Amino acid sequence: MSCEMELPSWVKNEDSWKKQHRRMIARAYDLIHERIELVDAAREMLVYKFRLRLESDNNFSVFKAICSETAHLPTGKAREQYWDKEALAIKDQELQSIENRFRDRALEAACNIVARYEPIGRPHP
Repeated sequence: MSCEMELPSWVKNEDSWKKQHRRMIARAYDLIHERIELVDAAREMLVYKFRLRLESDNNFSVFKAICSETAHLPTGKAREQYWDKEALAIKDQELQSIENRFRDRALEAACNIVARYEPIGRPHP
C-alpha cells in the first residue's frame, strides 16, 4: 500500500503542487510547535485549503471559524501602525479568549492534516 496520494487531474505543475503541500505541512508543524500565532496559522491554512482544492477536508473548518471570529481584530504590522495601546489591550483580551476556545481543535486539525498530507511530495525510497 502506497502512502503517496494520487495526483489530481487539475494539477498542471506537479512540483508546484508538492511544494504547496510541503508549505502547508510546515505551517501545521509551526502551529503544533507554537512557532506561529494561532490566528496567523489559521489564515495561512485557509490559503492552502483553496490553493490545493481541499474544500472537502473538514479539518480546515476550525481554521475558517477562527478567521471568521478574528477578522475584525488587529494582527501583524497593523497593530502598531493603526491601533493605540489601550485599544490593543482590549482587543488582545478578546483575541486570547478566541484562541483559548479554538486552540485544542486547531491543534488536532493540524495533526490530522500532517498525518494525511505529509507523505505528499516526499521522494520515493
